[in-house]
Amino acid sequence: MKKKLFLLILLTFLLCGCTANVNITINDNTISERISIQEAPYGELTMNDITQQYRKYIPAFKDTIIVDTMPDVKEEGVKYYQSSSSETNGVFNVHYLYDYNFGEYQNSTGISNSFKSPIVQYDSNEKKITIKTADSEMILFSSYPELDEVKINITTNYKVLENNADYNSGNVYTWIYRKGTNKGIYLLLEDLEGKCISKDNKTDKEDKDNKDNYNESNEDKDNHDEKNNRDDVEKSTLEKGYDKFKEEGNKHPHILAFVFTCLFLLVVIISFRVKKV
Repeated sequence: MKKKLFLLILLTFLLCGCTANVNITINDNTISERISIQEAPYGELTMNDITQQYRKYIPAFKDTIIVDTMPDVKEEGVKYYQSSSSETNGVFNVHYLYDYNFGEYQNSTGISNSFKSPIVQYDSNEKKITIKTADSEMILFSSYPELDEVKINITTNYKVLENNADYNSGNVYTWIYRKGTNKGIYLLLEDLEGKCISKDNKTDKEDKDNKDNYNESNEDKDNHDEKNNRDDVEKSTLEKGYDKFKEEGNKHPHILAFVFTCLFLLVVIISFRVKKV
């Protein structure tokens, strides 16, 4: 079996008269991508032939490598688009849906395999979101020459500062691509409240750093407490020794006087020898 990196959702032989709609919704920290394809039978092609061409399990991230099997099978640990299909008025409809965190979307299978050089980034200083692709024909048209049209709709609750959409209606911005259309997507959004970077969007490294800092803080605290406890024990031992010595001195004053006399004589002898030298 051959391993391959799958393209968008058209992982089959696309036929004449096929169109695709990509609906992207940007709300706060979530970017939802819904891809819909409509295809009708023609010539000797039957509806059953069409339904067999579309895969059920499509990886949601561009770097996913899976085994190319037909019929396709689901592999453990792989994140897939949610897929569904239906037949309406003799037309086959297939849909693929996935909800990304803002930081994940640049690596989505959809945008990465549709456009050259996609950029999805957040400027924390300017509080702005930029979604941009290269001004060139969509990759899909060269990969699938039978594809007629791709329509991209982006809906957002952010304020749109700049865009190059073909048209918009309310908060929905639309781009229409056909063969020979050399135009990328450009959308500049304002995010004054920083909603696209939420707590749920923290990286594993940030979580690990926070956890390490917490552990280090607790370890430092434990070491400090241990040192204080050790100092308290030593101090307590000295105090107990002094108290005991004082108590014995009170009981036997002559012994205490003898001890101090000996200490005085020892100091005198040491001083005499030092002077002599």
